[in-house]
Amino acid sequence: MTNLETFVAPPQGQDRARLFAHRSASILVLADGAGGLPGGHAASDALVEAVSTAIAGECDAWDVRGWLRLFQETDQALFRVRRGETTGIVAVFDGDAVFGVSTGDSELWVVGAAAVDAVTRGQGTARLGSGRVAPRHFHRVLAEGDTVVCGSDGLFKHVAASVIASATRSDSVGAAAAALGAEASRSPDDAVFAVLRRFQEHKKIEPGGTGGVGSPGSTLRRRGGFNAAVI
Repeated sequence: MTNLETFVAPPQGQDRARLFAHRSASILVLADGAGGLPGGHAASDALVEAVSTAIAGECDAWDVRGWLRLFQETDQALFRVRRGETTGIVAVFDGDAVFGVSTGDSELWVVGAAAVDAVTRGQGTARLGSGRVAPRHFHRVLAEGDTVVCGSDGLFKHVAASVIASATRSDSVGAAAAALGAEASRSPDDAVFAVLRRFQEHKKIEPGGTGGVGSPGSTLRRRGGFNAAVI
């Protein structure tokens, strides 16, 4: 079972992030519609809608092949109608595991006390809608206190890795989200990101963070062995 304490803010430009509850799991989808091309927002919305439809249809969230197939089908559907392009990450959180699929230059990191694992670094850069995606799957086991940060290139391209890691290690998820949000606000690109931290089951959860986190339009939810904030 995954517990998530979640702050959700409105979309940023053509960037989208949404967190779903599905049986014992929580499923994050993140999409960054390509700027400079027509239909970027439609492409990112299409990926979020495809994930939403799959979950509503009681998909097997633990079948990575199903997520790979969803990415390939979304890629071809967008390509046929020239509806724009988007990066994509789907990450499934269940128990102490995070796994999923990704393509494009959005990223997912696992930040521990002493190390950073850039999980999706080096993946293919082809975007959904290009007609040539080769999505990559990933799987990691999270130790207590590990924090996952997932975001568009508005964060990872324009904020130094050391700054992202330091902000992500803040005492609370809310504080981490606020610090990352402050850095991302100086980016010339739109930036959307999510922060999820595995915590001890008996630990008391304290809401935290100011600024963009918990702003109007945001909601707070709790599920499972994680704290989470979505900006």
